[in-house]
Amino acid sequence: MAERVRIDQRITDLLAVRDRLDDVIAITQDPDADCSHVR
Repeated sequence: MAERVRIDQRITDLLAVRDRLDDVIAITQDPDADCSHVR
């Protein structure tokens, strides 16, 4: 059971990283976007 919790946490972390990358990519493609929330 502990293994499943660890895997679920890993998936959550990866999804968070992917969301952050999406933000970075969007800002890179649109330099005029407000990027203050990325810091």
